This record gives sequence, structure tokens and C-alpha cells, in this order.
Amino acid sequence: MDSIWPFKPSLSVNFLARYAWDVSAGEFAAQVDGCWNDDQFVEATNSQLSFENSYMLWNARLSYTPAAGDWTVEGWVKNAGDEMYRLYNLDLGLLGIAEEVYAPPRWWGVTVRYSF
Repeated sequence: MDSIWPFKPSLSVNFLARYAWDVSAGEFAAQVDGCWNDDQFVEATNSQLSFENSYMLWNARLSYTPAAGDWTVEGWVKNAGDEMYRLYNLDLGLLGIAEEVYAPPRWWGVTVRYSF
């Protein structure tokens, strides 16, 4: 019996757009990136429980670096669309058990970096 490799969508598309602009006090940058993955199985058994529908993820980031360039502050959001999808599935159907591991929901934060 042929099986389909897990975690191998027939099509996957990645994208990234970044724009940076200088101001008198430094540089601002805005970025949007993400990916779209086609239907796939998340376990080698190829069971119906391990089938994951296609999904799209996108992330955003806005940063500022002063002219001196020794630090950067950025605000970001990951999984901005709050897409629910599984990273893994363990189908123990004979025991009546299925364990599903989902990706993190939308989350955001601020990162400060300092170079010395």
C-alpha cells in the first residue's frame, strides 16, 4: 500500500515584503511575511484523523533603529490571522485515543536588541 509522506504538502508558498525608510534620527522598517501550505497529513499513517486542511499564516513586524545603530526596538505579531492548525497528530485509533498538537495562536510582543 502506498502512503503519502507526512508534512509534505503538494504545494507550499512563502512570501516576504519589507520596506525600510530613513528618517533624520534613524531607520524605520515594516515587514510582512508568511506562508500557505496545501492539504497534508501530519502523521505517517495517513489516517483521516491525521489529515490537515490547507492553511495560511502571516506575520508582521515594525522596527526602529537609531542613527547610531547600537540598538533596535521592534513590535511584532506572529500568526496574525489566528489560524488554527496542527503541528502533529498521534492516532492510536485501536485504543480510541488521538493526541493533537496545535501551533501557537496569535501572539505578539516587543523585542529590544542592544549591540556592544
